[in-house]
Amino acid sequence: MEYYLSPQICWFRRRFSEGLALHTPLAKPLFSERHGLSKPVFSFCGFRLFRLDPVQPRLFVVPQRSHVDKGETEMSLQSWKKEFYPISAQRAAKGSAVETIEHSLKKWTGLRKKHLDRHDLSTDYGGIRGTGQSFYIDAVSCSLCAKFYDDASADGNSACRNCPLAKARGSVSCAFRLAPTEPHSPYWAWITRHDPEPMIFWLKKTLEDAKEVSRGKGNASGK
Repeated sequence: MEYYLSPQICWFRRRFSEGLALHTPLAKPLFSERHGLSKPVFSFCGFRLFRLDPVQPRLFVVPQRSHVDKGETEMSLQSWKKEFYPISAQRAAKGSAVETIEHSLKKWTGLRKKHLDRHDLSTDYGGIRGTGQSFYIDAVSCSLCAKFYDDASADGNSACRNCPLAKARGSVSCAFRLAPTEPHSPYWAWITRHDPEPMIFWLKKTLEDAKEVSRGKGNASGK
């Protein structure tokens, strides 16, 4: 049995400002080693009173902050959006094809695990989740869908026929598999495995194609 008398409750505190420890006959022999004690200042019938050394181990409790310190940024879904989804898909769709693809590529790049971890986000079915907030990766959050999707088409693949991503894939949309070369379509790779890499790959190719078309138009107009 071991007792520790803190300076606040020990009447010896004026003499031993670091506090006192009481070592009983039942205490373990390593008590003094564990608490950094020296010779007892008082001993009687096996009871020994030790002065606590100032270098004894201490338990530090780090208080949780209720605010964000100056110069720091709180990691959340909002911080993720600020970095990877600064404007809505509908607003991005008002820009050029290159700007729209860049907006989509930035969003999908942000879905890599290292970026989600950095913003304290986790994957959810069809989206990502923060504390009490969710963001779904679907046609509503896709700038390419907002710009090129044809609601009047009979099926999903033909509805994307004007999308530069579908064109880069040989007129096959991101939701349909390029059989037999793809085990999953780019979009379903995200839905089923939370893997953004197939979509990132195709968006990079789409961006290269779009920039090449843009340069070609520029050269043609300059002649």
